[in-house]
Amino acid sequence: MSRHGEQPGAEHARAQQAGVGQPDAEHAGAQQPGADQVGARPAGAEQAGAGRSGAGCGTGDAGAGLGTPPAIAVSGLRVRLGGVLIVDGVDLDVARGEWVTIIGPNGAGKSTALRAIGGLLPFDGSIALDGVPVSRLHRRERAKTVATVAQSPVVPPAMRVFDYVLLGRTPYVPPLGRESAADLFAVGEALAALDLVQFAERRLDTLSGGERQRVFLARALAQGARIVLLDEPTSALDIGHQQEVLELVDRLRAERGLTVVATMHDLSTAGEYADRMMLLAGGRVVAAGAPREVLTEAVLAEHYRVRVRVIEGDRGPLVVPVRS
Repeated sequence: MSRHGEQPGAEHARAQQAGVGQPDAEHAGAQQPGADQVGARPAGAEQAGAGRSGAGCGTGDAGAGLGTPPAIAVSGLRVRLGGVLIVDGVDLDVARGEWVTIIGPNGAGKSTALRAIGGLLPFDGSIALDGVPVSRLHRRERAKTVATVAQSPVVPPAMRVFDYVLLGRTPYVPPLGRESAADLFAVGEALAALDLVQFAERRLDTLSGGERQRVFLARALAQGARIVLLDEPTSALDIGHQQEVLELVDRLRAERGLTVVATMHDLSTAGEYADRMMLLAGGRVVAAGAPREVLTEAVLAEHYRVRVRVIEGDRGPLVVPVRS
């Protein structure tokens, strides 16, 4: 599926149809679900949002009474890895076009919850994407609906930028078939949107961290999914590249009507870009709402065990650590 000939490891990378990248160490050993067996669902659980408690993260009035389902509807989400309960009873609705960021201390279950929403981990509870339960979406259909950008994507050796972005078109290529003119056009459009045309023939391992992150986003964009899940998209970037990547995501969200759910550690940056935030601790939702409602000194002191000062910024609250 490469215009340059098969690159080493490309066949393995192509198999990652439902997202971008591989599980990181936090998820090592987790069983990957098949397209038709994403996880066990209790009877009636597919009625996402029914009988929700206040512990979740709802969309408020977004879409209420209009008959339009949210882009993402999660109810009673529980995920076990190696028999250990990592995510415990998470509820989350995300309106179409909204940006929700999941925060929390290390080990809170952020990445695990994100991967379950993307259909990449077995779970209990209910997850619906654009009103369709994940359990009813075959792998290719799921990949056309949601794109997951992993925290540290595994890149096949010596792979060129164009070929990596082309992997995003896997859900549209028939078995044993080849990419179409529409697939090549989608790749070219994604490269242009992220200012990567000049890097199309470059090997990924020759790019800087910020440039690689743009390539990972380009693959997700070429995938054509309206829901994008970003796991720590700025974790390996300096402050300049962090801002560059997040501004790109926000611009693409506005231009293409994307729905974004991200996990982030930098609280101030997260609060500047997210419409709403959800704070996980011990696998449970302990706070949810607008950034100003979640990023308070009292909430952060309780769940991060840290002393901070929260300052009102132009785009959201700014969290400043303070020495005791």
